[in-house]
Amino acid sequence: MTYLRRRYHAPGTSPGTYDVAHTREAESSSVAAVDYSANTLAQVEDPRQLGQPVDGSVRWVRITGHPSLDVLESLRSAFDIDPLVLEDIVNSGQRPKVDFFDDALFVTLAVPGASAEHPFQQLSIYVTGNTLISHVAGEQGLFAPLMKRLQQPQSHLRRADVYFLLYAIIDLAIDHLFPLLDDLGNRLEALEDEILTDPTQALLGEVHQLRNTMLVLRKVTWATRELLSELLRALDSDQAELVRRYLQDSYDHIVSAVDLVETFRDMATSLIEVHLSVISNRMNDIMKVLTIIATIFIPPTFLVGVYGMNFDRTAGPWSMPELSWPFGYLIVMGIIALMMTTMLIYFRHKRWL
Repeated sequence: MTYLRRRYHAPGTSPGTYDVAHTREAESSSVAAVDYSANTLAQVEDPRQLGQPVDGSVRWVRITGHPSLDVLESLRSAFDIDPLVLEDIVNSGQRPKVDFFDDALFVTLAVPGASAEHPFQQLSIYVTGNTLISHVAGEQGLFAPLMKRLQQPQSHLRRADVYFLLYAIIDLAIDHLFPLLDDLGNRLEALEDEILTDPTQALLGEVHQLRNTMLVLRKVTWATRELLSELLRALDSDQAELVRRYLQDSYDHIVSAVDLVETFRDMATSLIEVHLSVISNRMNDIMKVLTIIATIFIPPTFLVGVYGMNFDRTAGPWSMPELSWPFGYLIVMGIIALMMTTMLIYFRHKRWL
């Protein structure tokens, strides 16, 4: 399982370069913008001609898909975005982080995706003035809950500043982790029962895959926790003081996610040990049964081996006279059955069976 589909620049490329081959390709992308305040909510007619809102409202610019070079250039000119930010947007697969600039901040997050092939996608957020720019390559409906809240005039989101929108998006990304963690936890519990019942190689392979997923989630959750710690230390101005309480709540959520990831990671590791232990115990049981069977047949084998030797009955009275007995075969078979029965009773008494 991969973390994100990582894009790279060619070695030696100058820092801040975002004019690369995949930005010049005709890739599908869309740009939408909305201005909102406590009393207004309006779609921006031409998102390409953007800038800071003039009436004090909050502007949210949403970019989905892989933006072309023209889109990136228009954003840079409209909001004076640092080329390093555009480079990180273009080169997806960044570790969750926050970068601070003179009058802006840039946040990257990892959001669980909808497909197993690409389980995580990068969410980029740039905040400057009263404007927030978000970019995500897929998941067109990722922001649907927030857009629904914006439709409600009495919602806290409509009456708060741009930092509250930043918090709402971060909280949304963290909330998407918990359904994934619930599914992983349920699958680990089911795997434990299946391994104890029938420990196959397919189950061991699935446990290894889940363990790798936990390693990825561990990187994501720990990096997100560091991100929120930096934000809580940095957002101490009067305008951001209100949102710090909500960011602290998000921090508590990501700490819970970290605890779950660590717990599930330990469970996955222990399941590997349980699988090996069950296999080993089954092998011991098989070897014990085979050893008992071999032990039971040792005395009969010795007995029939003795009577399998060639003796001349006319050589003397001690030259195996039993060979001339009319019921010699039945007597030998009875002795063999008696020895085997006696040994089985002894093994059962010793609780070896």
